[in-house]
Amino acid sequence: MILKKSLKELLTALYNHVSKNFGKYAFCGIILIAGASFTTSAIHSNLLLIYPVLFTGFLLLANFWNGRLLLKYFFLILAFISFYLPVEFYNIEILYVERTAYYLPLIFSYLLPDAVSPNIAGLLLAQMFSTYFGKDDTDIVTGNILQILYVSAAFSTIFYLFRKLSFERDRYHKLSITDSLTGLLNLNHFMDTSTELLGKTPEAAVLLIDIDNFKQLNDTYGHIAGNKILIEFSDLLKKELMGINCIIARLAGDQFVILLYGLRPNQPGTIIDRLYLSAGNKIFYVKPTLPPLRISFTIGQALSTSNKSLTIQELLNQSESNMYSNKYGEYKLSYNSMLNKTNLTEKCRRLLKALEEKDTYTYIHSQYVAQYAAELAAAYGLPERSVKDIYISGLLHDIGKLYIPIEILRKPWVLTPEEYSIIWDHVDDGLDMLKSMQLPEAMLNGISYHHERFDGTGYPYGIKGKETPIEGLIMQVADAFSAMTIRRAYTESLSLDAAILELRKNSGSQFDPALTDTFIELFNNKSSVI
Repeated sequence: MILKKSLKELLTALYNHVSKNFGKYAFCGIILIAGASFTTSAIHSNLLLIYPVLFTGFLLLANFWNGRLLLKYFFLILAFISFYLPVEFYNIEILYVERTAYYLPLIFSYLLPDAVSPNIAGLLLAQMFSTYFGKDDTDIVTGNILQILYVSAAFSTIFYLFRKLSFERDRYHKLSITDSLTGLLNLNHFMDTSTELLGKTPEAAVLLIDIDNFKQLNDTYGHIAGNKILIEFSDLLKKELMGINCIIARLAGDQFVILLYGLRPNQPGTIIDRLYLSAGNKIFYVKPTLPPLRISFTIGQALSTSNKSLTIQELLNQSESNMYSNKYGEYKLSYNSMLNKTNLTEKCRRLLKALEEKDTYTYIHSQYVAQYAAELAAAYGLPERSVKDIYISGLLHDIGKLYIPIEILRKPWVLTPEEYSIIWDHVDDGLDMLKSMQLPEAMLNGISYHHERFDGTGYPYGIKGKETPIEGLIMQVADAFSAMTIRRAYTESLSLDAAILELRKNSGSQFDPALTDTFIELFNNKSSVI
């Protein structure tokens, strides 16, 4: 039984290979006929058989060479030389090689993508004919020259046009079945191919992959960067699934789908683990001026077996349900594991998750602010309890931006007075959202006063100097430094040294001088993660 199955697989593979390369094998027959003709001529002319062998061998190499075009030209030139020079050198009667000479333009026209090379070969062959006939054979010379030139021109033109037509046909066919951005299959062709495969083998699995927070990545870094991530991610899928019986398609904007067929036991689980591992180690470079990214994604799967055969639509529906269950079944953090070390209430965590979903930039900015503020508080000598409160205050300081429309948050040019008013309200809006949580006063101070200034020109209260609680003064430095240095898709960030210079310049006006000096000293000592 095993031998019968192996033999069937071997014959199927052989059939697929021959059908895929039928054109090459068919043309190989023409080359062998040309080689046999040259061999016959060599025998009649007492020519060494090594030349026909070289002639045929070089043509076969050119026919089966799928790599560089230069090598194809190289082998064809060698084949022509191995035909032309021996005939000239041994002074063979031209009638012996006349039939072989007519094969060459046909072979060159088929193998080469241009329309010029076959005509060059035809001219050289015509010159060979003219060499072998004297002045008394003018009609014969003219007739043979014209015949070869006609053959060269006709074959080269016909094959060139046919090749162009085939190329355009293949190009349009490829466009009709593939995704224009990633080169993967499109959904329509995936559905058709999957239906055909499932009809042959019910043992299959569908993996549905959804990139987490991709809309926010697009909003933060721009659509060009988002497209680059999609391309690199699709390349990662193709690389990791190479050699596996599968088809891969782009299902929607940030979703990909894989059909695995001819499964081995536990193969889907192994592939899922491999994809998670490889993507976890993958760094995506969106722009030279932006820091590299790591992305996360969620996979849902559905299985079809011989006992429970499913259609492709049923597999897609089940894998989608499984994916959403995996994505939202438990709270997941995408950017900073330090959040797990804090004693945030579940409501605060949900608010931060909502902020992450709405505006990735603000969420990342809050992570930096929390880190900078906690380090500054520790360096300034505040007790550990206050440092933890200030860290949480940094995470929550911009939570009021949940009320701000995304088009205002993402606006790359100057805001209108009305839009500025909406921005200024985010402090009070955030406090309103948090007032029912009974947070410590130290946390609320950092949120309340992070946009005040040391000279009293800040908002929303306009208080100045030491009237502002220490938590608010610390948050002002951390918030400004993060805003100056974090990179965005449509604005240039300051270098760390330039940001430090801005802190010095605004010490005493925007920032508390003592805290500014402590922060700069902390930075210069390289004792933080800054």
